[in-house]
Amino acid sequence: MRAPPTLAAVRTLSALLSLAAAALPAFAARVVAVSPQGEVAAVRQVSIRFDESVVPAGDPRLPAPFTLQCNGSAPAGDARWADARTWLFDLREVLPPGQRCVLRADAGWKPLRGALDGPTDYQFNTAPLGVVSVRPYPGSRIDEEQHFLLRFNGAVTAAQAGGGWCEVQGTGERIARRASRCCTRSGSTATAPKRRAGCLSPASVRSRPMPAFASCSASVSSGRCGRA
Repeated sequence: MRAPPTLAAVRTLSALLSLAAAALPAFAARVVAVSPQGEVAAVRQVSIRFDESVVPAGDPRLPAPFTLQCNGSAPAGDARWADARTWLFDLREVLPPGQRCVLRADAGWKPLRGALDGPTDYQFNTAPLGVVSVRPYPGSRIDEEQHFLLRFNGAVTAAQAGGGWCEVQGTGERIARRASRCCTRSGSTATAPKRRAGCLSPASVRSRPMPAFASCSASVSSGRCGRA
């Protein structure tokens, strides 16, 4: 007859089983896709997808797994679960240019089967404020008393729109300009302080008209935008 195990053997076996259990991987969900990331022109929606089901299916109003901060504040939006693996955040307004955003896992949120594994912070940013089109178009013939219409990729103030100059090619002379008015997208004068288009008038602050038959490059505070 085999002798019963000694107390020391039982303790050794128990310790080995505990070590083996500790070495087994715990159930943990991971993020497999995040959108957007890096620099983007416009953001209307944020999405996060996990490698497995992390919430019960059927209720889109379950707690959010991540929080969103852009330039230190939370943008307005509506969070929802598209399915048991995919969380969406619909922004109520398109993020303006120059936003630095951080998606961070909510410390109080837990997936269905344990902890969240892998990275818990993701970043993206919107492109800086800039000019997307100029009228007259680059290469066009311009008048000595020319007005320019600049369309930006986001809302601008009159000061931002007018913070530039026209440089006469060949002489290096920079003729200052200012915004004569701000316009709506349709081109009519706007009373609100911020709109996507800024109407710039080189003649409004310069001491003399631009020379005839001269080439001119138009610049704004964020960089050169066009040449006429």
